[in-house]
Amino acid sequence: MEDHPFFPISNSEVVNLDFVDSYQHRERTVRLTTGETVYTSRWGGRRLKELFDNQVERTTPANANALRRLIKQLLRRLLGE
Repeated sequence: MEDHPFFPISNSEVVNLDFVDSYQHRERTVRLTTGETVYTSRWGGRRLKELFDNQVERTTPANANALRRLIKQLLRRLLGE
């Protein structure tokens, strides 16, 4: 991702990617962490899907394993084990 978290989803809407909770490509809806739902244009939806697909492809098993280890460590600390 670029240095800034803002992404155009249509000619009149820009979203802060830090606040995107989910994206439904078929409906072209973006659900924000605030609970608000906004709609993408066909062009914006296609670009947003490409962005998310590219992020998933860059996630490697090594990164996933490191994240699992970190979560396990945090849970042990929280549970006092």
